[in-house]
Amino acid sequence: MLELHAVPALWLLYPPALAAAYGRRYAEVYPGAWERAGIPADAFTTAESWTRWASG
Repeated sequence: MLELHAVPALWLLYPPALAAAYGRRYAEVYPGAWERAGIPADAFTTAESWTRWASG
């Protein structure tokens, strides 16, 4: 069972292709922000990489 208490951005819960696209753009606008939040920026390379990281 997944139990969320907080999420840094609601769109991280969107379908993987959209979440990855938003994540890439966010990384362009705010370099290093994902790493500071504990999410590797390369997690947003593709929908598959996002799914792999998010489910890991």
